[in-house]
Amino acid sequence: MSLHVPTGPIFRTDSDAEKPTYRDSEASHASALRSWRELAREQAFSTARLSPEIDAVAKYAQCLLGNFWDKRRAKFKSPYYDNRLNNSRQSDLALLTDTRPTISVSSSVDAYKQQAEMAMKSIQMEWSRENMDLDLVRCVDITKLNGTGFWKLGAACPGIMQVVPCGPDNVLPIQPGFDLQQSSAVLYRTHKKLSYFLQKFPFTSSNLEKESNFTERTATAGDSKYGRPGDIPEYTWNGLSPQIKRLLSVETSASEMTPGQMFGSIELQEFYIDDPSVNDSRHRVLMRHPYLSLTQHNYWYWVDPGKPLYPRKRLIVYAGRKPVYDGPAPFWHGQYPFACMRLNPVPWSFWGLSKYRDLIPLNQAMNEIGAGIMDMVKRALNPVAISKAGSVPYASWREFYPEMPGAKLYMNNNATVNDVRYMDPPNIPQWVLLFHQYLGQEFDRIAGSIDVTALGKKKQVPGGDTIEQMRELMNSITRLESRYIEKFLEDAGVQAVSNFFQHFTIGRRIQMLGGDGITWHDFDYSIGQLVPDNIPKEDFWRMFATKIGVGSLLSNAKDREKQTAIALASKSMFPLKALWRMLDLPADELWQELEKEHEAGMQITGRTPRTTRGQKNGKAA
Repeated sequence: MSLHVPTGPIFRTDSDAEKPTYRDSEASHASALRSWRELAREQAFSTARLSPEIDAVAKYAQCLLGNFWDKRRAKFKSPYYDNRLNNSRQSDLALLTDTRPTISVSSSVDAYKQQAEMAMKSIQMEWSRENMDLDLVRCVDITKLNGTGFWKLGAACPGIMQVVPCGPDNVLPIQPGFDLQQSSAVLYRTHKKLSYFLQKFPFTSSNLEKESNFTERTATAGDSKYGRPGDIPEYTWNGLSPQIKRLLSVETSASEMTPGQMFGSIELQEFYIDDPSVNDSRHRVLMRHPYLSLTQHNYWYWVDPGKPLYPRKRLIVYAGRKPVYDGPAPFWHGQYPFACMRLNPVPWSFWGLSKYRDLIPLNQAMNEIGAGIMDMVKRALNPVAISKAGSVPYASWREFYPEMPGAKLYMNNNATVNDVRYMDPPNIPQWVLLFHQYLGQEFDRIAGSIDVTALGKKKQVPGGDTIEQMRELMNSITRLESRYIEKFLEDAGVQAVSNFFQHFTIGRRIQMLGGDGITWHDFDYSIGQLVPDNIPKEDFWRMFATKIGVGSLLSNAKDREKQTAIALASKSMFPLKALWRMLDLPADELWQELEKEHEAGMQITGRTPRTTRGQKNGKAA
């Protein structure tokens, strides 16, 4: 598909006044891009339709809301339901908020150890400042529902990192392999206000008002929250299936609609393309942002004859049907700026399976049994009264309510007491209750939860270590999912390190890290840049490796590590500052307070306070 992408704009010199050069005219280039966009979108949507969960996501969402019963269900039947599905979802997501992943950045080159430590501390601070733990929870929630979730990773000067949790309806790979980075292209789509495009693309956002969707509609109780985009005819839209409408639609909530004219949004489409186009001219060309000067962005580069024009991906941005940017991707790492999460991947498809695929049938069966029992309870509390014809006058029988206290019934002379009686409700077989118990145990096993209340009913309550061992056995699925999340964070960490070196200025580093935010490389020929002058800036991030501690997302593993560290520290076999950091305590502040107390103790007693063995040997904490 990349071979058919129209050749993008190039520059001959580094003059800011130079206009971009196109193979054809700028108008024909824009027209070719619009035609290419239609083909690329169709291929992206075709790939999305291969997901095995695309038709079931709406059902999963309804079950999470507690809508287990069909609307055509008889009114007299019990609406009872036990929403174990949502309870399991909340329990799984709560596990991610207990701990923090152990993020480490290292380099095999000793000269870059300080840069690695700076990158690690900056990422950790951005993790806390931007509340990325909650973004991780949102991404896991999306993945459990859709089978596949994404992070869109971005950064900006002077030093800001951002992640946006996305679903398969926002990130659509084109011709993907099993890994997202093996795709030919990736489409990111969402909807933005008109002001967003006016601020971000001021040179190409003229006449965008016609791309905005103005609709005239009134909200109704059963109105769909998916509206027709302005570029799709109504007769075509009416013939599409609900799943395709969900992918192509403009997201509008019926609860937020008001009668009258409603201002719509413009669809933002970002195509990140692995474009193999080469410089087929006899002189080198400059690849840069078409409308920004070289001092306003740091991802411009020169391309020699015969070399690839887009070695670090190409980016084409559309506002509706209008292209507003065509040039090199703005990231040094050269990857698609997305990290893909699949907690239940399958070998035959890029898309993963939903967590709720196997849980909903069990929960539905439990609700069927529970509702049936509730119906039997109603029949037992409100028994059916029966009588023979002619035993009771019809007028008396019509006004007779057996459940009302003190009810009276007038019977004929030839009637007996046995002519009016209550019908006994059928008995519930014992195996029904046993099957209900089995369903609950099977649900907990697949969901990876443990029944703590059942442990308290035992004659001998298991000890803490035994419960932890049982939890580990029960949570085998959770442990596997945690490993997939760790791999997801490692993929995101690679791009985060590159974004740190590209976007974090010296002022921002000093603000975050103080004196530790400066190195000697800030004062070489490229003043104020952390990248050494003798290494290409776009390749410096390859000197560093990002690692997420194995098992660091599991609270059980963290608790054992903390207990072991406390035991070793009590015997002076573990650094004190490292122990404080493991306990999420402010190590530097505590160390300063201890030093002040140490000095105050010397002044009061006039003697040197007792020192530890490590202090006597000159070992730093």
